[in-house]
Amino acid sequence: MFMLIAASNLLAQWSTPYHSINENDLGDVAKALRGSTNEKTITRMVTYMGSNYGYAYDLDQFGVNDYWESAEEMFRRKKGDCEDSAILMADILKKNGIVSELWYLASEKYPSAHAVLTTQYKDGWAYLDNSYKVHPYQTKKEAVMAYWSGQGGTGLYGLLSNIMDKPNTSEMVPAMPVKIVGTASERLKMHSHLTELQGNEIEIMLPLDKEKYSQLVHKEAVGFLAKVNSRVLKGIGFSYSEHGWYSPSREYNDKMYSFHFLFPYIGASFNTGDYQGIDIDVNPISSKWVKAYVNMRNFGQIWDYKMVLTPIKYVEGQAELNDKNLNYGFYLKLPDESDPNVFLKVGVTNKKTFRIMLSSPQKEFQISFSRPITLSMAYRW
Repeated sequence: MFMLIAASNLLAQWSTPYHSINENDLGDVAKALRGSTNEKTITRMVTYMGSNYGYAYDLDQFGVNDYWESAEEMFRRKKGDCEDSAILMADILKKNGIVSELWYLASEKYPSAHAVLTTQYKDGWAYLDNSYKVHPYQTKKEAVMAYWSGQGGTGLYGLLSNIMDKPNTSEMVPAMPVKIVGTASERLKMHSHLTELQGNEIEIMLPLDKEKYSQLVHKEAVGFLAKVNSRVLKGIGFSYSEHGWYSPSREYNDKMYSFHFLFPYIGASFNTGDYQGIDIDVNPISSKWVKAYVNMRNFGQIWDYKMVLTPIKYVEGQAELNDKNLNYGFYLKLPDESDPNVFLKVGVTNKKTFRIMLSSPQKEFQISFSRPITLSMAYRW
């Protein structure tokens, strides 16, 4: 009852004497929220939403982990989660001639996702979500990336361009949880720390768990690096990879094509396709006992650090920090009795990744399994 009274008061305050409001009609409500400027319309809308709409989990409302309500459905129910609020606000803005974009935000750090709306606001951009506040920024990129940046995690951003054109969202959305699986370090070495590579090398990554495939951040990938006998250039290579995350309106993966150039202590990767940028990897420390690697993704937009320690002869420890996501593991080296330079290395990481490596001074074969089941292989010669 209180919410209905609040809605009536707000709408009456913003209506004109020439317009009779039907509070059960979304079109009428949208008109009543119209201000003299776009900024006033946006401010009125978030105030109205905050006073009249509550949060509800999809599992509690619909009995499934994920369900995307239409604007009309959210308007009637007066409750929903983040994407339901964003869809309704997008529809209200559209009815007032204001262009907005609905973004699906996933995270490499947290097993969760979020939906926000971006629109031009004053001299810049703003994102709107179910906090029902206006979050202003100078650029659209800043507005899109702000949510996960504020949470201390790496964001993965998908523009949902056709979500508003789907009349029956209940059929469009599969009943599956929005949960990101896999870690930021589960990618080719060419994409993480290029300077770890030494010569001719082939890398392959292949997800085997079909049920959780759509939730993986990093999916199929293959890369090849050819050794170059030069004082300046040590190797040149190419890789292809697919990336993606669960999003109801997307049935495709982002594709990335990368060209890799390995120099002494420095590696450079030029990425094109759906992800474009230049990654620089540096190997500042390389000794018998300690090796360190630093990757500046897109010139420092994201930082990755890795350290390999060999405290005793047959034990190795590794730690990697991918944008505040810590991965570490321990490995045992089992030497061949006939040739101590040939050994089998077996290890496990905190992310439940199991690795086996057969290595010699000339050749190396590595195979690893991670959860959900992903097979990774690398062969160096």
